[in-house]
Amino acid sequence: MSDLSQKRPATVTFDVDYHRPTTRSGIRTATSGTRDKSNLKSPKRTVTQNLKTADLSHITDQKEIPNVPTFIPDEFNKVVATPIPIRPGTSQLDPESNQWMTKVFPSPEPSNTREEVEHLGQWLNTVLEKNQKESKDPIELASNARNWFTIAYEELCRQVSVECPERSTLLLSIWRRYQELFARVVQLHQEEKTYLVTCHKERTQILKDQLEVSQSRLKQITQQYRDDQERWSNVRERDETKFANMRKKLDLQVKNKRSLQMQIKILRDQLERPKSNKNSQEKFDLKEPEKHEEEEEKAVEINERYISDKTHAFRGRVRKDFPQYHDIVNMLDDISRYVDQERTPANITREQFPTIFQTVPPLRIPKIRTLKWVLAALSYFYAARLTELSDRRIVKDWNPNRQHFAEDIYEIFLVIFGNPQEAAETFFDLIESARVYAEEGNLRCKHFLQFVDVIQPYRDCVYLDYYCFCLGCFMITNASQGVLFKDEFDGAEVKLSPVNGALAIDLLKKVLYSVSDSAFAESFVTKMRNELVIPEGKEFDVTVSEDQVLDILIMAYAAEESRMTDQIREQYEMDAAQFGGIVTFGQFQTLAMFSSRKLDTRSYIEMMRETLAKMKSETISLAALIDAMHKRAMLVPFSFERVDYDVNDHQDDMFKFIKEEYEFHLPEIESKLEDLAKADEGLFKQLQAAKTKFDQVIESKRIGFFTEVAQRDIYMKLRSIHVD
Repeated sequence: MSDLSQKRPATVTFDVDYHRPTTRSGIRTATSGTRDKSNLKSPKRTVTQNLKTADLSHITDQKEIPNVPTFIPDEFNKVVATPIPIRPGTSQLDPESNQWMTKVFPSPEPSNTREEVEHLGQWLNTVLEKNQKESKDPIELASNARNWFTIAYEELCRQVSVECPERSTLLLSIWRRYQELFARVVQLHQEEKTYLVTCHKERTQILKDQLEVSQSRLKQITQQYRDDQERWSNVRERDETKFANMRKKLDLQVKNKRSLQMQIKILRDQLERPKSNKNSQEKFDLKEPEKHEEEEEKAVEINERYISDKTHAFRGRVRKDFPQYHDIVNMLDDISRYVDQERTPANITREQFPTIFQTVPPLRIPKIRTLKWVLAALSYFYAARLTELSDRRIVKDWNPNRQHFAEDIYEIFLVIFGNPQEAAETFFDLIESARVYAEEGNLRCKHFLQFVDVIQPYRDCVYLDYYCFCLGCFMITNASQGVLFKDEFDGAEVKLSPVNGALAIDLLKKVLYSVSDSAFAESFVTKMRNELVIPEGKEFDVTVSEDQVLDILIMAYAAEESRMTDQIREQYEMDAAQFGGIVTFGQFQTLAMFSSRKLDTRSYIEMMRETLAKMKSETISLAALIDAMHKRAMLVPFSFERVDYDVNDHQDDMFKFIKEEYEFHLPEIESKLEDLAKADEGLFKQLQAAKTKFDQVIESKRIGFFTEVAQRDIYMKLRSIHVD
């Protein structure tokens, strides 16, 4: 009970101020609290007991009316003009009208007349009606109304004080405490409102954060669902193909059974024949291998290098002795280019592609460029090729006789420099520089040299496009990176496109699940964890290079092709080996349909025709079939449908090389400008204008036709202008 009594509100006990101040301002101010009790005045009463006299003046037991001022503003005073004063001491004479002016409301002294109450009611109605007309804001309207009600209540207490000042004081104290209680309730409501608004904002922020997390999770799940759906579709097609092949195997086994029975019967008949026939048959069998051995010896003697050397020598003689035969020279150029693509790799760069490096002086020593320049050049080439693959969808309409990657690079340098010799020399420097960095362990340079057939094993255009496909998948998975390779050259230690272990595993899974089944993909994920030391649960603490992931993906592609080759070989041995190779179109189509990429009948016919044209015999061997399927990316298909890459959206991939190449030639340009300023003013202005134009391109950081023209213009002027 003691605790409850302490928590009871203070408004139960009223601290009544029975002595009201004699003066108050026109603007109401709240007064509360206790006052000195010595100021309380009790009514003066004089009671005479046992006073024997006839004079009644001793009776003074009358209440003294306190003089309490009014709070009604002077603008609402009511004055009555009379010819004579109404009450002495309450009127003032107006000299102009010669009338006595008497204020009847509010009365100077409290009165208990009904007119006073009526005047007060009329005044209250008037000010409230005026307040409703003038105030449009509900809060302002309520605040003004409360002020007028307070003034009216105090005026009413003033009138009550005529009869009983104590009652008037108590009523006023109750009113004030009620107003304080009302203000406290409003304050509590305002605090509660503020608290609820704060809670609502916090809850809204929490819900927004949860919504962002859910949306991010939904995006990941959607992407994973699409990947799983694509993988399931590939697995379903692969399983359907396997099922169809198994049915064909069963049919072939039934046919083979009959064929074997026929062969057994023939062998039995041969055993029953005379011995002379057997000897003649043996002589025939001995002559056949000798014939094949002679053909193999001839094939060994005339190889690609022999044809290439003879073609280059003959082309040189024709160009020297018969310069008018342009058609023959062009035809020999095409033949030599085709033979160069098929020839075995050479240790000397000049011998690798004589068609490209024929303009390079024999005694020219390669200039070893910086690692930053080499990596920028590789990003330039891969970005251009990935843009072409994403735009034209080359994989759908695959051309097995596409141009060699070295020819593509040479053409890119021709566009940049506009000079065959400058293009060949720059390509020569690129290969030799990449060779140096590859020997130091740079995987990106190693992959590039494999793509251009400089080091073994040679990775042809199929592997190159698969490499670009992996880069496109990386850009989708790691969209925040913005470039193909985010190398860091700022510090003392060069970091080649670093990624954390978790992202590396996601990149590996995204590519492998799209080209193979889950078991094969998980096996290479485990292999990468072991080779790169990525422990379970600590993937984010490990940093690996993007080149390491690409190297594992290339090995995975080669392993998957080998696995598909084994499956086709098994079917080939059951279906076509007994005939010495593929003979019919049905056999060719059955084996080619092992691939999950299905073609129409016309494409299969064209594919068989091109493969058969390269054969020396009337049958197609297993190696020729595998080579045809590989060149059309049918062994391990991959699609660029979901890869949307454009250099216009990733300009840094190409602009880095433009800037690096310009900085490499900048000292030569400035030196030539200094010499021309002294020798030839006209040539100086031409080269200076070309340099200024290209400087604007560097500052604007634009990629396109204007950049190509400005770049080619400055390099052509640099080579064509000579200072005497």
